[in-house]
Amino acid sequence: MRAEYFVLHYHNDEHRVCVGHLRYLHPGSWRDRGVWMWEYSEDFSSLDLQPLMGLPEVGVITASEYLFTFFGIRLPSLSRLDIKEIVEREGLGKNPSSVDMLRLFGRRAIACPAFELIHVGEQS
Repeated sequence: MRAEYFVLHYHNDEHRVCVGHLRYLHPGSWRDRGVWMWEYSEDFSSLDLQPLMGLPEVGVITASEYLFTFFGIRLPSLSRLDIKEIVEREGLGKNPSSVDMLRLFGRRAIACPAFELIHVGEQS
């Protein structure tokens, strides 16, 4: 089973803490759609933060066929010319996957600059 793996960090002036782990399980022989999975890290409880938008359950692995809203807001519109050029330069075609878009553009978001999403890579 192939999976893409991302780690979300929270930064402030004092420290950098792992908030949690985002995985995308690619479609396989036992399912025809991919699945996004989110899990808070053990370090999250040390932060004085509320759970992320749309991901209220700490201590539970949350799964969805759709990219969670907190991460989806990081994806720019493909109607933007500059984004189209980057996607084309990366060889992702006219309809890149949300995994590819998150890998390319998801590291930081203006809406939540204290959070950094790092694409760790693909795991088998």
